Amino acid sequence: MRKSIAICAAICAMALSAPAQAAPFSTGDIFAAIGNGQVAHYNHSGTLIETLNTGQGGFTTGMAFDGAGNLQVTNFSAGNTTRFNNTGAIVPPNPYVSPGSSPESISYAQDGSFYVGRAGAAPQHYSSTGVLLQTYTTPTASDWIDLAADQTTLFYNDEGGTIRRLNVSTNTPLANFADNTLHGGTNSFALRLLGNGDVLSAAGSLITQYNSLGTFLGSYDVTGVDGFFALNLDPDGTHFWSGSFSNGTLYEFLIGGFGANSSVTSINTGSQSLFGVALAGEITVGGPPTDGAVPEPSTWAMMLLGFAGIGWTLRRKSSVSRLQIA
Repeated sequence: MRKSIAICAAICAMALSAPAQAAPFSTGDIFAAIGNGQVAHYNHSGTLIETLNTGQGGFTTGMAFDGAGNLQVTNFSAGNTTRFNNTGAIVPPNPYVSPGSSPESISYAQDGSFYVGRAGAAPQHYSSTGVLLQTYTTPTASDWIDLAADQTTLFYNDEGGTIRRLNVSTNTPLANFADNTLHGGTNSFALRLLGNGDVLSAAGSLITQYNSLGTFLGSYDVTGVDGFFALNLDPDGTHFWSGSFSNGTLYEFLIGGFGANSSVTSINTGSQSLFGVALAGEITVGGPPTDGAVPEPSTWAMMLLGFAGIGWTLRRKSSVSRLQIA
């Protein structure tokens, strides 16, 4: 009995200490593309954990998680992408894919394939293993993209004011969705679709929100701040984050909490090259289910404690059976 308790205690101690080293990405962690081939990794409270380096140099921009929790980063200047697993290690090969023409954003489909938005060029579609499947002939520029839940409608923009759409099944442009310049915005940069079909768009001078029909619902802003460029959804389902390249700061907003000074918290990255943001466990309507993370240390402890208890119970039953037979 004492031996079993000692073994259980040792297992629990290992469980509490190991995950912090083996799996540093946790749901809600924030990843900021800050340039020089780097991505700053913060916990959800804004504490810097580490700085990832793609080794490709230049601007890093849009990012996205695949279904396995790997983070794929666009190396805008180098014309390629890099993947990190959920321990922060580069997944070979590096670079992973080389779309050329300044890749700026990534959007995953439910089957694990992914689309890459490219500055000054049409988007591309890759298989889940990184094989190029298609280069679209339209549009001519697709800087920021997001795939809708129907798996055929790709929302995109060329960093002008207009949010556009493309049917990726037929390579056919659809009617324009909305124009940020009509609602206080100066541009259209990173965008994300919500589960109800609403669209959030970083619009330079502020952030806009539209319903599924393209009707303007409201805007978010921080007094005195412009350059809202990066944007992604928080896995809590009620907040989103947007980054300003004008001051290198990430701002968190409550979805639906419109206002002229509506940020609820912020993280100063210290970089004037803040051109992308992602969150482990981020919500994407078109992509595969993923939490981008692993069980927390306490979860591992409970799991291993349960396994240890089951093992002890089985050994005890086996001992009782032998005694009854004797």
